Amino acid sequence: MGIFWVVLIIQGIIFGGFCSFIASQKNRDTVSWFFLGFFFSLIAVLALIAIPKDKSDVGRVCPYCAEQVKVQATICRFCQKDLPLQALDNKDKALSASTMLEEYESADKIIIMGAISFVVVLVIICGIYLSVTR
Repeated sequence: MGIFWVVLIIQGIIFGGFCSFIASQKNRDTVSWFFLGFFFSLIAVLALIAIPKDKSDVGRVCPYCAEQVKVQATICRFCQKDLPLQALDNKDKALSASTMLEEYESADKIIIMGAISFVVVLVIICGIYLSVTR
């Protein structure tokens, strides 16, 4: 039974590191994704690949002090001046609608890939267990 746990821990470290790397590329929390990859292996990798890149850090530049502020900001946090509002034009509205559609499609992909990867991991664990008990 000792070799089973060693293989399981090595697999967890490999998948955790891989999840952490992908999470850093997608602006996600690397520590949380490391532990998700460690415990859930292939399921976490597939889920992380399917989710879109986090764009919450996207900002704009204050026209008065040239500092980076959030897109939704109405007052600059550095110089305390009112920022001009940026209105959405039709192209941006269409882009946000297509982004919502992509998020719904990616949610379906996550469910399908999660089910497939669950079966694959279950078969692998059963195979390891049967080879160790013989």
